[in-house]
Amino acid sequence: MPGYGRQYFGTWLAVISAALIYFSVVFACAFLMGIFRVLVANPALGKTTAVLIELPLVLAISWISAGILIARFGICQNLTQRLAMGGLALIVTVAAELGFSVFVFGQSLSAYVETIWNPAGVLGLSGQAGFALIPAMRLAFERMRQS
Repeated sequence: MPGYGRQYFGTWLAVISAALIYFSVVFACAFLMGIFRVLVANPALGKTTAVLIELPLVLAISWISAGILIARFGICQNLTQRLAMGGLALIVTVAAELGFSVFVFGQSLSAYVETIWNPAGVLGLSGQAGFALIPAMRLAFERMRQS
């Protein structure tokens, strides 16, 4: 691959790598917090309150992880790359969540979908949207700090 093509390929490989590590870090942390939420917080506080407590922690981990990975992989100040990083991480997150629900926990696909359509599920979906947008939001934050 001559010049520009190699640089272009390397840039997108960095975006993909950052997205996959972003997913891995946040998913692992959220999975561990989810165990605590299901076993301890849900029975004591209810599902919605438990998710309201967990959500800001997961988003904080997402914010910090995205910042570290953007710097580490040199993801430039390009909205397309930041949205791609978050979007790919979201796609992998949804696939992993669905895979765990169906293949590990034995839930049917319809039962999985039903868990989304309640207040706790909608909060979780909102958190996933925030997770996907955080790399782009960091770009806006970086631009505000520079001006």
